[in-house]
Amino acid sequence: MRAVAVLAVVVHHASPRILPGGFIGVDVFFVISGFLITSIILRDLDAGTFSFAGFYERRVRRLVPNLTVLLVFCSCVAWFLLLPSDFRNYAKSLFSTTTFTSNMFFWRDSWYFAAPSQTKPLLHTWSLAIEEQYYLLFPVILWALKCYLPKRIRIVCIFGFAASLALSIWAVRNAPAAAFYLLPSRAWELLLGSVLVVGVLPKTESIRALEVLSAAGLIAVVAATLIFDTSTPLPGVAALLPCAGAALVIYAGTVPNVTMVRRLLSWRPLVFAGLMSYSLYLWHWPLLAFARYYFLSGLTTGATLLFVCLSLLLAYLAWRFVEQPVRARTLLMKRRHLVIAFGASSAVLLLFAAAGDRSGGWAQRFGRIPIIDYDSVVADIGRDATGGCFLPASRNASWNAAACTYASAAGTPGDGSRRIFLIGDSFAAQFSIWLKLNFPGTVVELTSSACPPLFDFVHEVRPRWCTAINAMREEALRTQHFTDVFLGAWWGQTQNPETMRALERTVHRILDSGVSRVTVLGTAPHFRDSPVDIVNRQRVFGRPVVDALPADVYAEYRGTLDRISRLNGVRVLNVDDWVCRSGACPYMLNGELLFVDGAAHLTRSGVRYVMAQADWISTQPASSQSVRR
Repeated sequence: MRAVAVLAVVVHHASPRILPGGFIGVDVFFVISGFLITSIILRDLDAGTFSFAGFYERRVRRLVPNLTVLLVFCSCVAWFLLLPSDFRNYAKSLFSTTTFTSNMFFWRDSWYFAAPSQTKPLLHTWSLAIEEQYYLLFPVILWALKCYLPKRIRIVCIFGFAASLALSIWAVRNAPAAAFYLLPSRAWELLLGSVLVVGVLPKTESIRALEVLSAAGLIAVVAATLIFDTSTPLPGVAALLPCAGAALVIYAGTVPNVTMVRRLLSWRPLVFAGLMSYSLYLWHWPLLAFARYYFLSGLTTGATLLFVCLSLLLAYLAWRFVEQPVRARTLLMKRRHLVIAFGASSAVLLLFAAAGDRSGGWAQRFGRIPIIDYDSVVADIGRDATGGCFLPASRNASWNAAACTYASAAGTPGDGSRRIFLIGDSFAAQFSIWLKLNFPGTVVELTSSACPPLFDFVHEVRPRWCTAINAMREEALRTQHFTDVFLGAWWGQTQNPETMRALERTVHRILDSGVSRVTVLGTAPHFRDSPVDIVNRQRVFGRPVVDALPADVYAEYRGTLDRISRLNGVRVLNVDDWVCRSGACPYMLNGELLFVDGAAHLTRSGVRYVMAQADWISTQPASSQSVRR
């Protein structure tokens, strides 16, 4: 089962198209770990041989040596490869990985403009942190129960499993990043393995029943790797499929009778892959991440296979010459030697990580090469972060209409009676500063992260929050007298027929409210990589510049936008129509970046350029401004 889990993860990370849900291998690992750890602890407690020192020594010997070698390797590569801002983030992740808190770090680092996950070499250590935190707490709880409440072990495991699962289901919808990365919403997967050990399920000797259960379990795991993808909300209810499947296979495998699945999973190559599964899990991701960091999106199928094979080789070497000797006590034979080696290596890694963070990523490594700082580009986005008019994705968010009403800038010509209502997600909010300075009238803003302005529409990821925010928007339309509405969202993220029908309904409802002019922010170019990364790689490594991405990805809903644009008083402003020429979408103009990230959020320079090209404030659009595709 370890082999099934790790191979699913590796294949998914190498090529998500082959196994779109291969990441559930981590969930399977959790079930296996919970089963094994509970079995070991209860066996030792029953035999009277359990000791915390012995338990944690075995955990250190199992996990730390291979991990330490990997961290040293990654730090050396990062020194020569990662640009300053990325090196600083790596240093922070190194610190948290060394202290087994990387799940908390990556949870906090999962903000909107965070670096792409595929280029974070230590991202996969979040699962190790969860296991280590579980190993720190669970043995103490199990020991206390065994000593003082031995008859309550089963009920406590069941209650913990149910409570964590309920929390996970709630958190997936209300705090998805926390649900994914933090122990409380993941503990049920480990406790599912524990529940198997404490005898919740009745034993059976029926070979037919065991055949059915084991086959059903393996099918469930394999099915999850094929039908899940990165949009599947996890852990929550969805994770029950692979976790329950893994539990069924383990349950059927604990009975001495031999089933077909047991014979399959006892195949020697799979057993060997299972033995070195931890090493393979450790090594495959950093190699792929570093390669993708250097080549950006240009990692070919052949190159991917090459790096996967290299990770297999390094994983074997680390397993054979580091992990196995330390576990077998041919290296670091005495506990004292292990503690000294572990303490010294951890201290060095922590000092290196702290220095990398405090130095700002050691920019001097690249001499006088001008490197664009990603954080400064993010700070240059056109969105106005003050005043509470760009609401966070939270059901507790409140909006103050008076505080979010801005009078026209002094000296701006035009009709001062015009009132614009700016609504949408960050792709609308990025125009807020420009509008407040240039719109000939009053601007009222109600934008929110990841909540498109769609009325009578239930958002899949944030149904409660977005429904409440859109209700605020509708209420403002009813109670205030707007002459103009400007709405926008990243339609490419949520494009489907239902979304487009909702957009069309929303525009009609806005017009019915008495608004004279509606401007819809339509399509925007989407880059495979951040323009900042592309420019920096070109300057530092001489990587070829890629400045175009086919805009055909928006073909599905161009028809909807065209229909909307024919309505009286409606105008569609497609950013890529003003920026892209002849199929190419340049991301720099006169030395200034137009875009913040690959998702094509505009910098202030980009907003100024688009607005100057579109001249959208004019009542009648010029004929030359029609769609050019």
